[in-house]
Amino acid sequence: QWPVFSKFILLVLMFIGGCAGSTTGGLKVTRVMLLVKTIAAIIRQKIHPNMVLHIRSNGEEFSMDLIYGVAKFFFIYTMLGVLWTFIMVFDGVAIFDAIGLSVSTMGSCGPGFGQFGATATCSAMPPLSKVALCLSMLMGRLEALPVLAILMPSFWRHRNSW
Repeated sequence: QWPVFSKFILLVLMFIGGCAGSTTGGLKVTRVMLLVKTIAAIIRQKIHPNMVLHIRSNGEEFSMDLIYGVAKFFFIYTMLGVLWTFIMVFDGVAIFDAIGLSVSTMGSCGPGFGQFGATATCSAMPPLSKVALCLSMLMGRLEALPVLAILMPSFWRHRNSW
């Protein structure tokens, strides 16, 4: 029943998630703030090529390694959301429903939109889509990078670093 613009705003808020240090999923407000400040600084640097790039928040300067890490996390998080959406669309779920479910499960923020909204369950979904949603919830709740690191063979190689 909500207008499309209102659904879009809710979708963006589900994508962003909660504050840093909270147990919510999503990108977290701090990461989004750092991304916006980085993009603004890069645009200023393109206008003024001799400018030295500094990203600051609350008087604290962030290293470029941290900024690159935030950008990597944003890319991985976004690509995983696109992957879950493609899997559900391939499995027969409507595109807007698939986007809403993908973002809501990655962000651990409750129901999606449309057929799988607040008053419905996901029991009518095809099995492949249910598996994709389970993986999406796992990646969103535990953060994507640690889960992906566990899946890497190099993580399990024995090291004598003890």
